[in-house]
Order: sequence, then structure tokens, then C-alpha cells
Amino acid sequence: MLELKTEAVASPCNKVCRIDANTGWCEGCLRTLHEIGAWSQLDDADRREVVIQLDQRKLRVLALQSQSQQRAP
Repeated sequence: MLELKTEAVASPCNKVCRIDANTGWCEGCLRTLHEIGAWSQLDDADRREVVIQLDQRKLRVLALQSQSQQRAP
């Protein structure tokens, strides 16, 4: 029988722990307080779902940063 090995999903925490009042996301890892608190209880499938959401948030943040740079004089 073929056994698939999957890597455990590492925490996205990068030790920059400040919650942005506007977004509710940690400025370091972009997780919500709920996601941070639940992380240790999540299985790897749920952790992967959070990571996918983080990737989407990163794209949103980058797009907003790009827009604000284009508007700057």
C-alpha cells in the first residue's frame, strides 16, 4: 500500500505580534485573534485552510500597498 507523507503545517507566527485595529489581523502573520488562539487545536487540514486565507490576505495587503504607492507624490 502506498503511504503518503505530508509535512506538518508550521505556525505562520514570525514573532511580530501586533493586531491592526482596522483589519483585526496580526501585523506579522495576518491571522485573526481567533485563528491565533485556535491554531494549537486545529488539525493539519484546518491549518492549511488558514494558510490559504493568509496567502489571500497577503495579496490584498500587497495590492493596497501598491495602490497607496502609486497615489503618493
